Amino acid sequence: LTFADCVGMVRRSTPVGFTYTVGTLILRLDVIILTMFVSMAAVGQFAAANIIVSTTYVITRLFGSVLLPEIVELVTAGKSEALQNYLRKWRRVILWMTVPASAVFFFAAPPLLRTLYGTSFAEAGRLAAVMFLATPLVFLNSLSISRAIACQAHSFYVSVHVGTLLVAILMNLVFGRIYG
Repeated sequence: LTFADCVGMVRRSTPVGFTYTVGTLILRLDVIILTMFVSMAAVGQFAAANIIVSTTYVITRLFGSVLLPEIVELVTAGKSEALQNYLRKWRRVILWMTVPASAVFFFAAPPLLRTLYGTSFAEAGRLAAVMFLATPLVFLNSLSISRAIACQAHSFYVSVHVGTLLVAILMNLVFGRIYG
C-alpha cells in the first residue's frame, strides 16, 4: 500500500464520510435548536424520545453497510437487472418487517418510556411513538444511500443530505418558534 493509494482512498471516501457526518448532525440538530426555545425539562422529554429514534438510525446505517458489498458487486459487474431485483427484494423485506414493528411500537412506546424513565417522562413516550412511525422510511433511505454509494453518485447523496440539513434547520427553527 503506497502513499498515493492512501490519498486515493481518502479522496474517494470523503463524500461518504461527509454525508454520514451531515446525517449525524441532522439527527441531533433538533435537540440543539430546541434548547433555544424551550426549557431544559422540555428538551429532556424530547431527548428521551429521540434516543430511541437515534438508535434506529444507527441500526439502519449498519444495515446499509451490510448490504453495500453485495450492491457494489452487482453494480461493478454491470448486472442492472439483478441489482434491481436485489433492491426490490430488500424493499419488500424492509416494509414487511418495519411497518408492523412501527405500528406495534406506536402503541408500546408510551408505557415503555414511562417504565424506562418514570412517570415524569410520560410525554416522551407519545413523542417517541410518533417519531418511530418514520422507521420504514429511514430503512428505505439507508438502502437508497447504499445504492447511490455503490453507483458512485457522490453529488446525488451529498446534495440530498445537505438539502435535508438545510430543511431540517429551517423546520426546527420554525416549529421551535411556533410550538416551543
